[in-house]
Amino acid sequence: MATLPPVKLGVTIFSAFLFVLALRKPIERRAVLPAPETSQPKRQFFVDLSLCLAAGILTYAYNATAFGFPFISGIILMIGNPNAVAL
Repeated sequence: MATLPPVKLGVTIFSAFLFVLALRKPIERRAVLPAPETSQPKRQFFVDLSLCLAAGILTYAYNATAFGFPFISGIILMIGNPNAVAL
């Protein structure tokens, strides 16, 4: 991940989040809004968390196929903290 230019990495991450943002409203209408008011916050949390993880997985999948990223770089990308995994 350190060898990839920051602009290229940023565009890749931005594209993945843009994709999941387009899916957010339809998923929210199906999974969150029909639920009772008391369970809507919990469902919304799980929807947003799942979409963020999906964006991380999409970004890693693209980077692994296009640039040969190792698996550990994908974990670091999904966590969002380069210091979280010590090599």
